[in-house]
Amino acid sequence: MVSIMNSNAVFSSHRIARLVSHCGEGKILWDIGCDHGLAGLLAGNSGAFDHVCFVDPSSFVIKKLKERLAADIPKGFTYSIIEAKGEQIKVHSEKNVFLMAGFGGKPIIKSIQAIRKQLKAPARFVVGPHKNTLAVREYLNRGEWHLVCEEIVEEAGQFYEILHLESRPGTPVSLFGTDQWKAPAGERRREDLLKKLPLHRNAQDQAFYKHLLTL
Repeated sequence: MVSIMNSNAVFSSHRIARLVSHCGEGKILWDIGCDHGLAGLLAGNSGAFDHVCFVDPSSFVIKKLKERLAADIPKGFTYSIIEAKGEQIKVHSEKNVFLMAGFGGKPIIKSIQAIRKQLKAPARFVVGPHKNTLAVREYLNRGEWHLVCEEIVEEAGQFYEILHLESRPGTPVSLFGTDQWKAPAGERRREDLLKKLPLHRNAQDQAFYKHLLTL
């Protein structure tokens, strides 16, 4: 569990701590769909990045984030705040890390597609969609990606998948996941799905159920 305190609030999230741990280090971290900005703040304060770009399409979120950072200026890193969708950002340098979490799979796919067209060298992506995860996996499965690792995180009774990727050929992304089911949170999620999926009649969920039975 990680906590960050400033003059506005105290944030605490095991999920965000795990997302940031997958970001590693680099020149620029793009916290896309940043919301409260906790992930970017945590990564920036760790000293792992020279610069953090907070990105969110919501003017309300951007206003609150500007107020928060103005009240407690972070030490040890520079930052910028961009009101935009992930698919609209312009990438100008190398050694970028892109964090996309807490929003849907479809806008994550659009963001990845737009960003990857701009890259001149492989980059790290850490994605944690809060819905449509299978759509993200299907998209990644069709392209040239290297899956560094995958993880299921449990927080406040909810389960979240994290995919740590590099934009280069390598270990492909499977449709339903492999290693993520071996840790305790993954085992609990598997047990939960094995109860729910038999009630679903669509072909994809039935294929998912059969996959889980083989683990």
